[in-house]
Amino acid sequence: MSNRRPCSGPFKTPTIMWDGSVTICCFDGMMNLSLGNLKDKPFREIWYGDEANEIRLCHIRGEFDKVRTKVDFPKCLHCKGYDTPQISDEEILDFLREIGKEDEIEPYLKRVGAVNKKEK
Repeated sequence: MSNRRPCSGPFKTPTIMWDGSVTICCFDGMMNLSLGNLKDKPFREIWYGDEANEIRLCHIRGEFDKVRTKVDFPKCLHCKGYDTPQISDEEILDFLREIGKEDEIEPYLKRVGAVNKKEK
């Protein structure tokens, strides 16, 4: 586990292809992390669903190797584009509260070296 910060992509930048496929990563032109298709499900269900949230939690936990493509490649592990744009600790904490994962807050803050920051 590293102190690398979460990528903002899974939180802020859904990518929708011409055919309606939605991916959680703007560097996923091959749609290897596709979450679903707008022809089959509403955007809200795809973007805020369990699969998307699990990828977000992997980023929060620093488990970048656990985000696997359809061909079992660790897509996020060696990504160099994760640092722009950024996501703040406050945004991460808000997300964890929204999904009822308050128990993840302390480990996250410790992992990224923000232990002394106070929760809002």
